[in-house]
Amino acid sequence: MGKRGPKSQPNSLKVFRGNPGKRPLNPNEPDVPECETIDPPDWLNDRAKAIWNELAPLLQACGILRATDLNQLTIYCDSMATFKEAQEIIAREGMLVTDDKGNVRRHPAEMIKASAFNRIKALAVQFLLTPGSRSSVPSGDGGNAVSDDPIEEALA
Repeated sequence: MGKRGPKSQPNSLKVFRGNPGKRPLNPNEPDVPECETIDPPDWLNDRAKAIWNELAPLLQACGILRATDLNQLTIYCDSMATFKEAQEIIAREGMLVTDDKGNVRRHPAEMIKASAFNRIKALAVQFLLTPGSRSSVPSGDGGNAVSDDPIEEALA
């Protein structure tokens, strides 16, 4: 049986989010250095490198990207490039294909696209690339935003 509850998060992400649970941070967590260079791996294709060059500086500026995260970022960029390529194939050839026996079935690129999407979805949450994952990050006002909701103000 696996661990119960949500997956644990690194201290840096908890601090970035304002430690919403107010639980003590793990004092034994290894201190992983930030990335000094963020060049994409040579073996990535041009489309994946473009995604890397757009995303890596943003993640580094937010303090999210660490040296140990580069492989995960590589997988994210490669999966996003694969997703886009599969989508272009489907747009060009259609969602359905006819096989040798005359049967109509889903285009094989649909399965490739779905597999890439699952990898993208999982990694996007880890890098705070989804609205839901970012919603847990406190705003720059330190949580002292004035609410427009009179009921919320009355309950505060």
